[in-house]
Amino acid sequence: MKTKKEIVKDWITRYTDVDISDFGEYILLTNFQKYVQEFAALNNVKVNGIGKNMPSSTHNNITIINFGMGSPNAATIMDLLTALMPKAVLFLGKCGGLKNRIKIGDYVLPIGAIRGEGTSNDYFPIEVPAMPSFSLQRAISSALKYNKTDYWTGTIFTTNRRVWEFDVKFKKYLKKVRAYSIDMETATLFSVGFHNRIPTGALLLVTDQPMIPDGIKTHKEDDKNSKLFDKNHLELGIASLNEIIKKNTGNGSPTDGFIEFASKKSWDIIPGIQMAARPSGTVDAEVEHFFDKNFFEKLEHHCENIDAIFLILHGAMVSKNHDDFEGDFLEKINHFLKNKNISIPVVAVLDLHANVSDKMIDNSTCMYAYRKNPHSDSRDAAIKAASILSDIFVNPKVNQINFKTQYILPPTGVGTANDPMKSILYEANKIEKNDKDIICINVMAGYSYADIADCGFSLNCCTKGDINVAKHYLETLTNVLKSKINFAYPKENTLEEALEKIQSLPLQDKPILLIEPADNIGGGTPGDATDLLSRLLQSDLEGIIAIINDPAAAKECHQHHLGKEIELKIGAKFDDFHGSPLKVKATIQKLSDGKFTLENKQSHLASMMGINIDMGLSAVLINKQLTLLLTSIKTPPMDLGQLISQDVDPAKAKFIVIKAAVSHKDAYDPIASHSFYIDSQGLCTSNLKRLPFKKIGNKIISLN
Repeated sequence: MKTKKEIVKDWITRYTDVDISDFGEYILLTNFQKYVQEFAALNNVKVNGIGKNMPSSTHNNITIINFGMGSPNAATIMDLLTALMPKAVLFLGKCGGLKNRIKIGDYVLPIGAIRGEGTSNDYFPIEVPAMPSFSLQRAISSALKYNKTDYWTGTIFTTNRRVWEFDVKFKKYLKKVRAYSIDMETATLFSVGFHNRIPTGALLLVTDQPMIPDGIKTHKEDDKNSKLFDKNHLELGIASLNEIIKKNTGNGSPTDGFIEFASKKSWDIIPGIQMAARPSGTVDAEVEHFFDKNFFEKLEHHCENIDAIFLILHGAMVSKNHDDFEGDFLEKINHFLKNKNISIPVVAVLDLHANVSDKMIDNSTCMYAYRKNPHSDSRDAAIKAASILSDIFVNPKVNQINFKTQYILPPTGVGTANDPMKSILYEANKIEKNDKDIICINVMAGYSYADIADCGFSLNCCTKGDINVAKHYLETLTNVLKSKINFAYPKENTLEEALEKIQSLPLQDKPILLIEPADNIGGGTPGDATDLLSRLLQSDLEGIIAIINDPAAAKECHQHHLGKEIELKIGAKFDDFHGSPLKVKATIQKLSDGKFTLENKQSHLASMMGINIDMGLSAVLINKQLTLLLTSIKTPPMDLGQLISQDVDPAKAKFIVIKAAVSHKDAYDPIASHSFYIDSQGLCTSNLKRLPFKKIGNKIISLN
């Protein structure tokens, strides 16, 4: 190893026991192992490199690393991170407050650091100030404000002296330089980060007041303060990096991800056709014909000049004429290419809820599916699928295998933070890492409301090696599914059961989510079910927020002025499966066109519809019990911007009615104290035994 690049690439794995490809693009630094463990527990992931110099844990493109204490270690980690060139590095450090007004538990957002440690002199002359990335500090500030957390700004003094509290002369010097706080790492991190062109910031927690005798930290007091403040410090750090992630990347759509990768590769993109719809029923023949005509006309025109076909599919589309629309579509592409004597790869990215048929596998080169539910990784999945395509250009000899199971799982049982999906994906990921012949293994939850032969949970694999080895892996993963199958059919509460549990809870300062998956808009329902809301309003509960899709009621509101008290019937107008219209008397608080921009550009909703959402004519009604948002276009509750744009603060609710199964979790779980799934009336019921399946054969839809 002769170059810095070679050294750091080797050493970062040596110090962490983590392969360079497994780090996130955003780094949290700490010198407390407890933070790493807490991060892993919070996100249900493992701690890597236990016993190594720098243990770490990774989740959602964020890696937290414990680099140790002191400026030499700080310089080392910032040099090692040049192997990754992360998009942002945030230090979650602890410091001593040097001003009487700065109390234990306060936060300091440093605008600069005084280089009293000496280590940074190896990188810059002493006259060069140690400064953070101000765009990074601005994002941290935004996250703190959003979480209603106050903080101090000022300079921090960084020293190599661990024990100085007895030194009167040094204390006088600290007063003279007017620093707000003191630590042992920040100046080094800022300096070496700047030297290595890595955006670096810091959020410091005050844990002692070393300028006064009673404020010097003891072991006992340190333990006490850790229990009080450490978890919040970590959560604010994660929130800050998530703020950066939202601002630094494009929208969360797979299209955006593919375009980004293709641009970096200087690929020429020939657009085919892109069509999308909010989840609903079967696709009619007119739409099907329009899609086919446009796609194959363009394919005919460009076929002699293309090197590959890249498709963004859902995988569970059913049309009037085709139970397996995507399989038939891929077969048609295959026939077209064979007739033209054209041999090119056909690669597709799929939703995790795809019902994968053998025909889809047989007529594509490789398929890559989302790994997360909610689908916050659809953009990343498209980038990965595009990278697989890039590799196939070099090594085109790949094979796919599909392994269908006997299970059809309800949407409530396939969140990837929980079993069975969590355990299966974990094992699949291990196989991908350990066997370099395996290109990808897709864990397909399936779409349980499609009454077709291919409906259900499946596993498929793309490999450069022996297909029988791949088959063995899929059989192993099927056994993992069977061992965790009880988790796939979670029991839902009756409303009465949920309210009884809620009454036993201590007083909450955060909303309680009441989830009604039976009216899961993301599953295809109309979003106008009234069953749950009607029963809630019969109680004496207050502080309820609910969203009902009802174009007629929204239009009626727009015929009145703000502040007008009206009585109208809302909901249950689309069909007979979602309750009866509910009479509501309330005051009109807001009228709007229903257009809003997502709070989170990487959300599940962004993957479906981009970042600019149209709910149609909308109205907000309020009465003693209820704040009600009426929309004209059904919109899945996957982003807080839906309510915030209508001047409704979801964090101030006592109860929020959510029409979803899992897709709401990224947006709503962080602001909630508890969640309860409620068994209610609607077509997307989790109790699949209620549905009149005709084509699924001997599939298992319930354990009872």
